[in-house]
Amino acid sequence: MPSKEKVRELKRLIKTADASLKLNPADEDAKKARIAAVMGLKFAAVSGLPLRRRNFYDELQALADGTTEDVRDAWRPLTRGERLRLMPVVMDIWFLAAYYTGLRDRMRCPRCTSVGTWKMHGTWFERWRWGDVPLRRWGCKFCGHWIAKGWVSPRGDVRSGRIQAFPLSQEGLRVWAYPDPNIEREPTPAEALFADMGRTWPWNG
Repeated sequence: MPSKEKVRELKRLIKTADASLKLNPADEDAKKARIAAVMGLKFAAVSGLPLRRRNFYDELQALADGTTEDVRDAWRPLTRGERLRLMPVVMDIWFLAAYYTGLRDRMRCPRCTSVGTWKMHGTWFERWRWGDVPLRRWGCKFCGHWIAKGWVSPRGDVRSGRIQAFPLSQEGLRVWAYPDPNIEREPTPAEALFADMGRTWPWNG
């Protein structure tokens, strides 16, 4: 996993490249340096290092520009903390405490840092009260960052890990699904907002 110092250096390189491109948009060396730095931050995300919202928007911008490889369909292994977070006893106690104190709507996504969109699902209480599916998972309803163990695809494949999920309209329902080559990807709320309004950020808490 890249160190925090390495990530800060990558941010500095991106700022330097942006400054050079403002003076000379045709500067090929600055373009290459920026692409390399953005790819470095992409590796930091895949490695589990938390990203702040500026880096998250840089990732969306790089995808829009076609200057970085699209790895949203790639499964990444769970970190130790994520495996702990998905343990049945931990999730059940955490959910009940957050639900009855109102903190369930104040949890921040570790990837895009939006507030109130990072939810846990599949706990014992949700299965009993609302008939939720028996799949313990955490997901962000804004950027689509999900972690899960035993996620079954429409084709019957069982997967576990971190994934960039996407909204799926299915028989009048709006659900989240992990990438499948037979299903057309729909934009996440973060991607749709970014495409329409640029670097607008509705969460400043």
